[in-house]
Amino acid sequence: MKTLEIIHLRFASDTPQNLVEIIHKYIGAGFEKVEIRIFSNMKLDSDLAVHLMRETDVEDSGASDAGIRLSTLLRDYGMVAHSVWKEWGGLAEGSLREELGRGEREG
Repeated sequence: MKTLEIIHLRFASDTPQNLVEIIHKYIGAGFEKVEIRIFSNMKLDSDLAVHLMRETDVEDSGASDAGIRLSTLLRDYGMVAHSVWKEWGGLAEGSLREELGRGEREG
């Protein structure tokens, strides 16, 4: 099963560039097999979202060590919300477009 952890940071006293550098340095410390992506809010310069994607066992439904450590680190810079999501089935690339098209043709 794939999981997605979202760490949302709302900060007040730093810049997104500085925080991204801090996150990259921290990530370089050797996280387990986690794909990490960092997003900034299109309208609020003070918001960052860090996405941690990983494969996990069905029984393991909690946050990863990497997610816990990263959210703890980021609390020093602002308000943090940390959530864990499980993948609900998967659609192959292009199949969503096909499904949407089928609905339009049938409706």
